[in-house]
Amino acid sequence: CLGAGRQRSGEAIDPSVGLEAVGRVGDEVSTGDVVARVHARTAADAERAREGTAACVVIGAERPESRPLLLGSVGFDVPSP
Repeated sequence: CLGAGRQRSGEAIDPSVGLEAVGRVGDEVSTGDVVARVHARTAADAERAREGTAACVVIGAERPESRPLLLGSVGFDVPSP
């Protein structure tokens, strides 16, 4: 856990940590290209996040099908004043 989120409302959020995507889905990449950056407090946190992030990234010969940016929304109607 990098500390960028929280599990309970009273927990602090550390804005200096997190994951940063570099480029977009479908971009062409070559060996050695950076596709994501991990911002972490410690080397151990960075390595854990790198391993978890690497498991979510697929690099292949075919460009993936484009998908909608938003799949849906959750909300409620606000009455007019």
